[in-house]
Amino acid sequence: MKKLEAQNKIGQKLKDLRLKKEKSHENFAFDAEFSRSYYWKIEKGNANLTLNKLFEILEIHKITLSEFFDDFNEIILCERKTKRNKLEE
Repeated sequence: MKKLEAQNKIGQKLKDLRLKKEKSHENFAFDAEFSRSYYWKIEKGNANLTLNKLFEILEIHKITLSEFFDDFNEIILCERKTKRNKLEE
């Protein structure tokens, strides 16, 4: 997985978590004490999110880092399998 792809997937997952709480990105940014534009960039995959900032966000969502990344292993394995299949064709 390339860096930009990872940023996009992390951002999308954070957006999905936020939407489950039925919060606007403005309200969530306020709760996280981030600027609205910075949080919007995180969700769009346009910001280099530090591990500390990710921990802060996950704390608000009340999930652990391992819970957050749990399904990323499945995504990576599926991507590798797809690439392998394409090479074999």
